[in-house]
Amino acid sequence: MKMSDIKFNEKLLKFSLNGVYVFDLIKGKNIYVNNQYTQLTGYTFDAINKLSGEQFYNLFHPDHRLAVSNHTKKIEALKGDEILEYQFKKADGSWMWCRSKEVIFDIDTNGKITQYMGSFADITKEKWNEAKADHLNQRLTLSMETASLVIFETLVHDDSIKWIGDVSKMYGCTADQLSTYTKWASFVNPDDLIALDKRHELAVSEDQEFMYRITDTNNKLRYI
Repeated sequence: MKMSDIKFNEKLLKFSLNGVYVFDLIKGKNIYVNNQYTQLTGYTFDAINKLSGEQFYNLFHPDHRLAVSNHTKKIEALKGDEILEYQFKKADGSWMWCRSKEVIFDIDTNGKITQYMGSFADITKEKWNEAKADHLNQRLTLSMETASLVIFETLVHDDSIKWIGDVSKMYGCTADQLSTYTKWASFVNPDDLIALDKRHELAVSEDQEFMYRITDTNNKLRYI
């Protein structure tokens, strides 16, 4: 490799937005970490290498240690080509979520891997947003169940309808039985259906409130 290529690769690693490291299996330590590794985790090259193997392993969240261990074994067996997500304890004691992937960096004359390179991104905000969205969805579901509300979603040029909530309380049937416009329309009072179709068209560009009558599976008239 040319010296210019080496310098170019060093710059790529130095200014990468991901944390990058090279781990030596024989030494049991990292032989390289880039600047972003330190920025993301808080550990310098010297600090991370002062840790024993057990101390370093304990930086991974207890829920993810087995997955990390299995991931490493696959890499050592030359079978590692997976993306792994795990929690890692930073130098300040807080936890960060990482999404990482490792590749073989060096192999000995016997074809056995001696070093591998890893790259990881900080996905903590992404995970928090997912958890927040899940929490909001749970609260919405609970609110809908308490108030006997349902939400439906339909595409403008698609006959299918997606339901959120327990439609059985309102229509007396399952969501599968209301999975298309045609099926849903069969429950709606014919006198209301034409007006509803016009309001659906207007709803594409502005909010609309609908009020209509249906006849559920028990032949009971309901106002929606």
